[in-house]
Amino acid sequence: MGKFSSGFFWGALIGGTYTLLTAKRSGQETRQLLTNYVAQVQEDAGIVQEDLERAQASFQHLMHDVLPLAQKVTQQVKTELRQFEEANRPRFRRVQARINTLKGNLDEHLSDF
Repeated sequence: MGKFSSGFFWGALIGGTYTLLTAKRSGQETRQLLTNYVAQVQEDAGIVQEDLERAQASFQHLMHDVLPLAQKVTQQVKTELRQFEEANRPRFRRVQARINTLKGNLDEHLSDF
């Protein structure tokens, strides 16, 4: 049992036992309530433990399988973008030069008015 589950179990058990023992009931009724309470606390602690184990398994899967794959895909995307930029850099420069020429021509023609 993990530290959290163990602490949850013992805290609930001690708090519930104190409450049941200080309540005004017959011995038989108190024992039955205590038995039921302990069984419920054990069941709840078991469910919490199972949920925690599932969460830990999911985290392990994330760390060992998903994260390395995401890093690999990220690196591939960066490589593809770098290659795209390198392959198209001359085109970008030509387009920018044409835009600058057009702007210069437009400014020249507008200044005539």
